[in-house]
Amino acid sequence: MDLDSFYMKRALEISTNSWGQVSPNPYVGCVIVKENQIIAEGWHQRIGGPHAEIEALKIAGDAARGAIMYVSLEPCCHYGKTGPCTEAIINADIKKVVYATEDPNPLVAGKGKSVLLDAGLEVVSGVLEEEAQKINEVFFFNQKQKRPFVALKAALTLDGKMATSQYESKWITGEEARRKTHELRAGYDAILIGAGTLEADNPQLTVREGKYAGKNPIRIVIGGRSRKLDFDSQIFDTSEAQIWLVFPQSADFDKRELLAQKGVRVFEVEDIDGKILIYSLLEILYQEGIKSIFVEGGSQIHTSFLEADVAERVYLFFAPKLIGGEKAPGLWNGAGESLLSNAKTLEDISIEKYGIDVLISGRMIGGGMKCLPD
Repeated sequence: MDLDSFYMKRALEISTNSWGQVSPNPYVGCVIVKENQIIAEGWHQRIGGPHAEIEALKIAGDAARGAIMYVSLEPCCHYGKTGPCTEAIINADIKKVVYATEDPNPLVAGKGKSVLLDAGLEVVSGVLEEEAQKINEVFFFNQKQKRPFVALKAALTLDGKMATSQYESKWITGEEARRKTHELRAGYDAILIGAGTLEADNPQLTVREGKYAGKNPIRIVIGGRSRKLDFDSQIFDTSEAQIWLVFPQSADFDKRELLAQKGVRVFEVEDIDGKILIYSLLEILYQEGIKSIFVEGGSQIHTSFLEADVAERVYLFFAPKLIGGEKAPGLWNGAGESLLSNAKTLEDISIEKYGIDVLISGRMIGGGMKCLPD
């Protein structure tokens, strides 16, 4: 590995310290090197706070003069909640900047590099670019597609079942897999389930384990036309996290006052025969500031998102169990694909083990427009 890649790898590693803390901003790490020694490191820690480059420059102080800066994203050159990083870099007398990937934000894209070059700095770009874009897959997707990044998560038996025929699903996977799920939740703006999962599992949908405990996303429940929900469920405790309910526009509803008293927001989404249009839902959520959604089920919800081709990433936890049964719900029910050539394919696959369970995750490109179940 060449020196630029070596130090950039470290910048990418520390960028993930921002997991779940800076949405809608990207994860950025910065390393300052002088005489082949790291003299400072920094990462973007909170919304409105100093960017990674500024954090590292504060630590380096006067030693930054004549040093090389490695940063996982092109330095910004505009005024937002903070000043431009390019200005601080130039004023610190950094001699060379190496960054992994261009910022897709049109306010920055390529302009940060131009500012640095015009100031006489040496600039190298594209070092570990693919790895950098993967870390910031949500940010890059938002900038290009202008809708929430959707990830599906499911706990499955080896025969692809999410529950028994009696809808028992606690617990298919073990404690280590569930702890990893809590970590994943913390990285998304919202968790989404259907009313069926709410009724069957009475989940809290909060982050209660690990170093991200208490970093709770907004909880979203998709209701059907009947709007029958148990308002004594755990999820309606809004002291730790917000809850949003989504219903079809065509359904009658008389619980707004009760829900408002509980601090619950209600959204009515365009539907066809009681089936919510997914793209209408995603458009509303994006306008409300939701940049990423962690879909936890149940089976009908997963089926609908898969059929609508809007899932970008999939997290599948497999437990070494078999439960069988034609009526036991699986990840993808319904008609499915009639041709193998149309099967959805995961790319950039990773396989990890948590206790006796295995997590398979990967990217899946989406598109299309269909409906959620009644």
